[in-house]
Amino acid sequence: MRIVLLGHGVMGRAVEAVALDAGHEVVLRVDAGGPPLAASGIRGRGAGAEDAVADVAIEFAGPAGAANRVREAIEVGLPVVSGSTGWDGELAATKTFVRKRGGALLHAPNLSIGVAVFERIVRRAARLLDAVPDYRIELEETHHTRKLDHPSGTARWLADGLVEGIGRLDVWRGELTADDEASGGRAGRDGARADGTLTVRSFRRGDVAGTHVVRAVGPDDVIELEHRALGRDGFARGALRAAEWLHERSGVYTLEDMLDDLLGSPDLQAS
Repeated sequence: MRIVLLGHGVMGRAVEAVALDAGHEVVLRVDAGGPPLAASGIRGRGAGAEDAVADVAIEFAGPAGAANRVREAIEVGLPVVSGSTGWDGELAATKTFVRKRGGALLHAPNLSIGVAVFERIVRRAARLLDAVPDYRIELEETHHTRKLDHPSGTARWLADGLVEGIGRLDVWRGELTADDEASGGRAGRDGARADGTLTVRSFRRGDVAGTHVVRAVGPDDVIELEHRALGRDGFARGALRAAEWLHERSGVYTLEDMLDDLLGSPDLQAS
């Protein structure tokens, strides 16, 4: 594939390294503050050009630039895999734009295949925990200090699944927490409160790539489910795999759609 990188920061460079190792070509790197994509002369098959010079764009431009970069790529006929978080307020309008233009977009708050599997495990666990009301539910996420948004997009995704699957949870709220306040399953103030609110606790430490913990604290034991990223290559490989899956499709997709397809689901449809 011929890839356009929308954002060439830490994640953009990680995607580039993984793509080159896999034999793909990076034909353009666009920094978050660079000129509009159309000014580069890049174009994809979706623009009706038989001499397309790129096959797909992978976006890690950050929350401030994600929506504009996705729209620019769609306008020049490129399908887009989007991995930036923190721009939820613009996401619905961007999806509508993609559909109207007949483009292709796969957006996920976390493009790691392992995280997608973890999210499914958490959803299944939520249904089981719904039947045992003695367990208090907690959710924590930890990332590097450069990550500005909180809770992480992945934590939001997990929290939605927990609230959906556990009847005693009505809503979740985020809380940025100091290091010395880690719960570790303490009784009392943490996790799901008596009013049905799940507290999603965020920590920012060093260069942590990403750790998410779902904890069920009972009167006699503690159940923990954890996903811990060992580095950024897993996110980069997931983005590349999503690009390979998306680049000849049209529509708006999630990582769940791709996983359904890879697992042989008969019900895959673009939204």
